[in-house]
Amino acid sequence: NFTLRQQEMAMEAASCRDVEDDYEQRVRDYNSQMPFAFRVQPIQPNLQDRM
Repeated sequence: NFTLRQQEMAMEAASCRDVEDDYEQRVRDYNSQMPFAFRVQPIQPNLQDRM
C-alpha cells in the first residue's frame, strides 16, 4: 500500500510539473510576441505631459 501511495504522489508531482512547464511556455510565447520596449520599461503616458 505504501509503494502505491508513493507512485500516486510521483504521478501527481509529474502532472504538476507538466502544468508548470506549459504555463512557463505560454508566458515565454507571450513575452516573445510583445514588443521589446514594453518589456523593458512600463508605459508612462503622462511623462511627456509633465516635461
